Amino acid sequence: DLPKLAGVAGSAVGLIIASAIFQSWVTARYVPAFDRYRSLAAELRGYKDQTRRRGSLREQIRVYRARLLLMSRASSLLGWVMLCAVATIGAASAAVVFPPKDQLSGAGTAALAALSVVGVLAVTAALALNVVAVTLVLHENRIDRRAIESETADLDEVSGEPDDLAAAAAPA
Repeated sequence: DLPKLAGVAGSAVGLIIASAIFQSWVTARYVPAFDRYRSLAAELRGYKDQTRRRGSLREQIRVYRARLLLMSRASSLLGWVMLCAVATIGAASAAVVFPPKDQLSGAGTAALAALSVVGVLAVTAALALNVVAVTLVLHENRIDRRAIESETADLDEVSGEPDDLAAAAAPA
């Protein structure tokens, strides 16, 4: 069963590495977004009058808050992905120390079955949590498009629908 362990462990280690890279990417997006969020909040505090810029700032702050929450949740889920992958490796490693199935007693067979269930549940949870994390990041990217428009909403000469602007900038 050593080849099976190597296969399971190798796959789980690959998942851990991929999740760590993904988590680093999410963090690299989070830090500047949080800095921008803080600077927008500071700018809003400086505006006492109700102006178009103040409204734009409020909208941008709302958008950045939503983005930051999504990125934070995605990062947390990726941490859980890595823990589930480690549990998968642990269950597969523990299963290797058991003698062949035909030499096991009833308790040994039950323990081996429990380890198999734990391993399957852990890897399934890791994959499902990874899918949810990717979905959160995709949702965050969609919200980011609103921030692009909101940034210049108070500037009539450059505001407009992003698709209209992209079409105008496209070569003929």
